[in-house]
Amino acid sequence: RKYIAAHEQPRVPQSAGDPRTVARVADLLLGAKRPLIVAGDGVYWSGASEVLQSLAATLQIPVNTRRTARGAVSEDDPLSLPTSGRGMMLAEADLVVLVGMRAGELESWFEAPDWPRGKVTYIQVNETAQELWHPLPSKEMVVGASRLVLQQILDIVAADQQRPARTEWLVKL
Repeated sequence: RKYIAAHEQPRVPQSAGDPRTVARVADLLLGAKRPLIVAGDGVYWSGASEVLQSLAATLQIPVNTRRTARGAVSEDDPLSLPTSGRGMMLAEADLVVLVGMRAGELESWFEAPDWPRGKVTYIQVNETAQELWHPLPSKEMVVGASRLVLQQILDIVAADQQRPARTEWLVKL
């Protein structure tokens, strides 16, 4: 938050998430029937585009990108969820993973009575504890850089031989 000369770039330290929490997140992703990833600014700032695409492809999870994360998953990608369909998919998802974004910057500010909706599990991944949205009842909250946490999850699920079949969910998308 101090002045940085125009020719210099700030180096933001990145940390990985707590391995036990990340393992629980991976299990939830593997077990979900209708998961959805909503990616925000942290994906852009941590350089997580490639690992986000890999994780989505490996687990066949639709991804919606917001703000500076737009473009992290190509709009031509069959797993890319356009903003126009996000509300419906959020209403029907059984697991919503918010990566690198404040939940309070999405529909209805993620506050009651609109959230939580039905039997949905929420997971939040953000770089600092201050960026987590505590009013949203989340099963897991991971503090860590989006790129590193997504890579941790990908490493765990890549070792799992069972891949969830989400054909109906993807057809709906």
